[in-house]
Amino acid sequence: MKILRHLVYSNFFISVCALANFYYFNQEVNITYESIIVLIGTFVSYNLIRIISYKKGTIQNSQVLGYYTKNITNLILINLMLIPVLIYCSFFTSEYQLINLLHLAFLVISYEISSKKIKFGLRHLPYLKPLVIAYVWTMVCYGLSIKSFHELNFELFIESFIFISILSIPFDYKDAEHHDSYYGYDGGDYDDDCYSDCDDDCGVFDGV
Repeated sequence: MKILRHLVYSNFFISVCALANFYYFNQEVNITYESIIVLIGTFVSYNLIRIISYKKGTIQNSQVLGYYTKNITNLILINLMLIPVLIYCSFFTSEYQLINLLHLAFLVISYEISSKKIKFGLRHLPYLKPLVIAYVWTMVCYGLSIKSFHELNFELFIESFIFISILSIPFDYKDAEHHDSYYGYDGGDYDDDCYSDCDDDCGVFDGV
C-alpha cells in the first residue's frame, strides 16, 4: 500500500494512465518523442501544480500534504531535471503538435489561476470544467499522436472526448462542493475568512 500511495501522490500513476490512453488511441505501442512528452509532461504538469499549491499552503488533504512535506525537495529536483527532456523532445515534434502543446499549456494555466483577489480560473466554472478536462486530455492522449490536422480522425477524437467526459463528470460533481467551500466562492466575492481558515488548517502536518 505504501508503494501504491507513493505512485499516486507522486503523480506517476496518472502519468502512466495518460501514456496507456495515448497508446490506445495511437493504436501502436512504440517509444516515440510524443509518448515521452505524454508521460513526462503529465508527471511534470501535475507536480508543478501540486508544488505551487503546497507553497501557497492550499493543500487540504492531510495525506497529500504530508507526502509533499516529506518529499518536496526531491520532487522539485526531479521535475527540474525532467523539464529539459521535455524541451528537447519538443524539437522533434511537428508544427501542429507544438501548437497543440502550447495551447494546452495555456489552458492548464488558465484552469489553475485563482486567488483571493483574482476571481478567475476555468476550474471554477462548473459547467465548463468537465468539458475543458475532457478536451485537454483528448488532445494529449489522441491529439499528440497525429502530426498534422489532415491526419485528424474525428471518430477517434469524439470517442476519446466522450470517454474522458464520462469519467470526469462524477469527479467534478464530487469536487464542486469542496472547491466552493474552500475558495469561499459562490459567484460573488471570495470569503477571506474562509480562505484564511483553510490556510491555517493546511499549514502544518504532524506525524510525517
